[in-house]
Parts: sequence; C-alpha cells; structure tokens
Amino acid sequence: MVNDRIVMEPDKHISTDPKGYTLIEVLMAMAILSIGILAIASLQISAVHNNGMGNLITQATMLAQGKMESLKSTGNVAALTDGSDTNIDHYGDPGGIFNRSWTISNPLGGSSSRQIEIAVQWNKRGVNRQVILAAITRGGGL
Repeated sequence: MVNDRIVMEPDKHISTDPKGYTLIEVLMAMAILSIGILAIASLQISAVHNNGMGNLITQATMLAQGKMESLKSTGNVAALTDGSDTNIDHYGDPGGIFNRSWTISNPLGGSSSRQIEIAVQWNKRGVNRQVILAAITRGGGL
C-alpha cells in the first residue's frame, strides 16, 4: 500500500516570526493616529473660537449693564434721554469695536417710571452681533 499523504512544507518566503511588525501595520497605525490628532486639533480650534466669542458677549453685556446701572441711578427719570456711544472698548473708553445705544420710553404713562433699553453692537469677521438689555425703572437705583 502506498502512502498518499502529501507533506506541505512552510513557504520559505513568509516570515513566521511573530516578534516584528510589517510595514502595512505601521502605516495603518500611523493613519489611525493621524486621524485622531486631526480630530483633536479641530476641536481645539472650535474651542478657541467659541471662547473668543463668549468673551466678546461678556464684554458687551458688561457694557450694557454698566450703562443700565448709571441710568437707573438717576434721581429724576423724566430727565432721561436717548443716547449712544460709538467705537468704545470694553471699559467704555474710545477706540474699541463696540457701539452702545440706549432708548428711553414711557410705556406705562405718567412721570414716575421709564423703560430703558440698551443695545450693544459689534462686528467681528463681517458678522454683526448684538446684546440688548431692557428694564423699567423709577429712578434712584430702583
């Protein structure tokens, strides 16, 4: 009887050493790492942009609040008039990007109260932004 068994010898060209990495594995790992780093960089850019926008909104709100407090502290509300400040910085000094305006109205009638509406506008990268505060006051800080 003849033995029909064929013995396959391992291919001499394929490495069976499990210790090393192939070039394809290294390239795939670098591609995955690169995609992760790009995603993190994109998030960082968004965070910096949003922090800058939040800072501008806070500055504009503080400008409006400061003016609101000074107008509300007026003793005679009937003497309040409309006004505006142009090109002011976040301290209210000349030379900034903010424009602040306020309007005084009398929606309730009479002479004991006034409505104050303050708008702070600015333009950043071609986009107009605005913060508006409104309150009704009797004067004297109330």
